[in-house]
Amino acid sequence: MKLHDSADMGVATLPPVARGFSALLIGMALTVTDVSMMAIAMPGIGSDLGLGTETLALIAGAYPLLVAMLLLPAGRAGDRFGRRRVFLVGGGLFALGALLAAVATGPSALADARMLQGVGGAALAPQALALIPRLFTPKTQSGAFARLAMTASFASVCGPLVAGMLLVAAPAWIGWRAIFLVEAGLALTVMLLAARQLDHDDQVAGSGGRPAEIASFSAIIFCLVAPLYVGPAFSWPPLVFVMPAAALPCAALFARLMARAGPAALIPPGLFQAPSFRWSLAFLFLAVSAPPGFFVVLSLVLQSELGLSPIQTGLVTAVWRDNLCEKSATIRMRVVVVAAGSGWPHGDQRSSGFAS
Repeated sequence: MKLHDSADMGVATLPPVARGFSALLIGMALTVTDVSMMAIAMPGIGSDLGLGTETLALIAGAYPLLVAMLLLPAGRAGDRFGRRRVFLVGGGLFALGALLAAVATGPSALADARMLQGVGGAALAPQALALIPRLFTPKTQSGAFARLAMTASFASVCGPLVAGMLLVAAPAWIGWRAIFLVEAGLALTVMLLAARQLDHDDQVAGSGGRPAEIASFSAIIFCLVAPLYVGPAFSWPPLVFVMPAAALPCAALFARLMARAGPAALIPPGLFQAPSFRWSLAFLFLAVSAPPGFFVVLSLVLQSELGLSPIQTGLVTAVWRDNLCEKSATIRMRVVVVAAGSGWPHGDQRSSGFAS
């Protein structure tokens, strides 16, 4: 993919390819760190807005739910409407959602802002992957993908610690809102870099999927994931138990639509014939389904029940992330960070910190 030559020498400290790739790296990091940073901010949000744990869990789930529902459709939208264009739209929605979250004064406004961020995050991530072949030659693409994966892993590990530092450093009248202000600034930076460095000649690579396929896929994800967040917030109404069952006819419809579409389907049916794909899918489901909710609960317990500060909580939760490789140096680093988090000076702060 060709890149614009910038005449602005103040921005030309990096070559054009590096500046364009930086937009992809920051965009991917934003989508990954948001969940972990939000988990650290949960107790402060609950205390400031007077929210209980059920409402906090519902707000925390708004972002990952929208990302899960729209990740695949957003990827196909990039195929149809242009990956650069969808990437820019995703960055704009993420920035707007972050700004709205920063000024939210109630749970409804905050939840709406988080959902808007989820739409933006779903648009950013797949385009970051799809744009790499446009930026790099075939010989250098593997290295670019590796750097993107490394950035996502590093961001996941550092997210809790960065959130804790922001909460401690921010003035009291800003508090948890500082996290969203920083996210908005980074998202705007992504848009600026992408708009100036990624070439407009974004070729369409596919049909983008049929609306019925996209709707049925999103319905499956919603029926399976939404009850996990809605149930605790509304005392487990009967509808929560009906929704997972409703995913079955949606899945049947989706399978039928894919079979009709063939190779042009949203998910080509031939992928499921490969054992490696099926096993990888099962592994990813087990690996990523539980951690987001676990870290939200862990953050609430560490800060609200055990009295740890946001920085301590960030140190403790960072080493739980499974993105660090299992090397002896890494294990030693985990021990040091856990010890630092456990021994960080703090007073007796054993209070709920939010409405019960």
